[in-house]
Amino acid sequence: MGGSLDKPTTGLSRRLRQRLSAVAQRAAQEIVARHRGVLAVYLAGSAARDEATESSDLDMTAIIQEDAASRQPPIIIAGIPVFYRLCPLHHYLDIEGLLTGSVVLSAQVVDAVALYDPDGMFSRIQRAVLRRYDDPFYLKARVALSLDEAERQSLLARLAARHGRAREAPSHLAESVVYGLAPAFSFLAGQPPTERKCLAALKPTCEAVGAESIYDEILSFLGLEEASNRWAEEAISAVGALTNLAGAALRKHNPQLYQSNADWLSNAMAEYFAAGSRELLRDGLREASIYCCMVIASRVLGIMREAGGSLPFHVLDDVEQLGSAVFGTKAIGQEALHARLEHAAAAVEQTRRLAGLQLQRATPVRRERKARD
Repeated sequence: MGGSLDKPTTGLSRRLRQRLSAVAQRAAQEIVARHRGVLAVYLAGSAARDEATESSDLDMTAIIQEDAASRQPPIIIAGIPVFYRLCPLHHYLDIEGLLTGSVVLSAQVVDAVALYDPDGMFSRIQRAVLRRYDDPFYLKARVALSLDEAERQSLLARLAARHGRAREAPSHLAESVVYGLAPAFSFLAGQPPTERKCLAALKPTCEAVGAESIYDEILSFLGLEEASNRWAEEAISAVGALTNLAGAALRKHNPQLYQSNADWLSNAMAEYFAAGSRELLRDGLREASIYCCMVIASRVLGIMREAGGSLPFHVLDDVEQLGSAVFGTKAIGQEALHARLEHAAAAVEQTRRLAGLQLQRATPVRRERKARD
């Protein structure tokens, strides 16, 4: 049907790769059968980059003709969750816009594997992206987009604290990292951004660009200076309970909002992040383990806050309590929260200055990425 993940290797990695390749092909076939007007399907993420582990999922995108984008409920094949989204063709036809206006899509396309591409359309798009991706102009655009998002989330955290919604601030601070600061550092270091194991990847990336002090600022505003195995274990448990409660409540009280977020509210997504968190904890990466839980908790909490008045008050309160267990904020006071907000502002400002210096010296990087036909 399309591309394969198979490459010469040995042992477990070869078996895992073959297993993921078979699941990806089956999933692509199912996606094409489920939806009308599918023009191409590609695999992105760790499996496409040949960096998958036993707890990895498959992250796929279907390019469709219709002008509608949506995330879909996961497909489970042979015990492996396949998360996918539908994305309209026009997002890809404007290559300049793709490279300057979308951090996620352009980064995905670079390392993607085409699984269904009957007319070679995706391969042509990928080649066009690869020709420009490492040009300093587009590097600056990706970094600027990332830092703008970091600043936006930091501001939302500050506004939440100022207007009596302090419980919302930690979620915004967590998202300022995964969707802002971390991608910025990844692009500066020439690495792909990641989500589930974001903090584990961020530390060596910061070290590679001489930003160890900014990494320490990030730990401070996330409250992870006091990370412990107990906190990590509580966060893993709370994430599962949070997702189950949120999913059940929205299915009953706001089915439309549930449907549009069915992937984030699924048991498969909760277990995927919990498995990643447990894997990081086994490796002794407590901060990264807890932060892995923060990423999914921030998304679920954001969905529940969007639901707002459509949900009973006691449900919203229970959700926030579970969120506090993930973020370690059960007893956080105004003074401690203010200190976190200051650390967040400092991290964004220091990253902007560092990025400016790095980008002044930016030169085109010759990569060994190749579009896969």
